[in-house]
Amino acid sequence: MTNQAASSEINADELVKAYPKLFRPDVAEKENLSGDFQIRLTDSEQCWFTRIEDNQCTIHDGDAAEPTFTLITDTSNLILLVKGELNEAMAVMLGKVKLEGNISAALKYIRCFDKLKN
Repeated sequence: MTNQAASSEINADELVKAYPKLFRPDVAEKENLSGDFQIRLTDSEQCWFTRIEDNQCTIHDGDAAEPTFTLITDTSNLILLVKGELNEAMAVMLGKVKLEGNISAALKYIRCFDKLKN
């Protein structure tokens, strides 16, 4: 599947707003994970943050005041990541994704979400 094909199936806003449905509170509790985790797209003005608190996940538009980490990528790569069609580590190594902030928390964060099914 090409990046362009992935982009046409779902838009980034719909994808990010689906995060609470993909959230695994059992994993967040096990990882003792909480904080604001930001997603910034390089190909648009869109930015959101995921707040994980008390093993619950909420999505907010805009910038977090003090994000634990920020994931920076474009729309098509974000979609591929969430669908499990792009490996997170490989995406970082290839420069398709940039992480700023607490990388250890980012790794825990990734484990707290199921992949989006087609």
